[in-house]
Amino acid sequence: MAQVSIGQVENLEDLVCGLQSVREALETACREQIAVAAQKCAEAREEAQNSESMLESSIQQEQAAQEKVDSAEQALDSSQSALSSAQSSLSSCLAQPPDDDGHSPDCSGEYSAVSEAEASVEQAQGMLEQARAELEVATGNRISMEQRVDIAKQAQAIAEHALEQAQQECATRLATVDMRVDYLAPGR
Repeated sequence: MAQVSIGQVENLEDLVCGLQSVREALETACREQIAVAAQKCAEAREEAQNSESMLESSIQQEQAAQEKVDSAEQALDSSQSALSSAQSSLSSCLAQPPDDDGHSPDCSGEYSAVSEAEASVEQAQGMLEQARAELEVATGNRISMEQRVDIAKQAQAIAEHALEQAQQECATRLATVDMRVDYLAPGR
């Protein structure tokens, strides 16, 4: 049997104490690293949820803008029909023969109706153009929000992977140190 000197035992005990100190420091560092990764993961998850909510809101805004376009198109159709009807009435009035005194029929009401109908058509066209512009903006916002959701989900996946990786790496490091301590000082 080999003889072990007291100095060698003391050196071995010092080495084991040093390794245990390293393990404690490593464990503390690991806990901090995992806490940071968990915080980033929570932030990414919250951002993904916020982005989903913003997407839902932008979809609703786009739908409302589409309904406004549909309504403006109906208003334009209606005002164009009214204009056509007013023009037809004016044509009928103008086609009437003069009365017995030779006076042409009074079509001032029909002229006024045509003018009002033309103004309504113009106003409806303006409203339709505005509604289409609002729809274009709303569609652009929705597309941007879809992209934001995709990026937020990617960030969340990366953060979750980083957390898993930090947990695995720390477990591996701690297990390695524990194994070395157990090898040098079994039963400690």
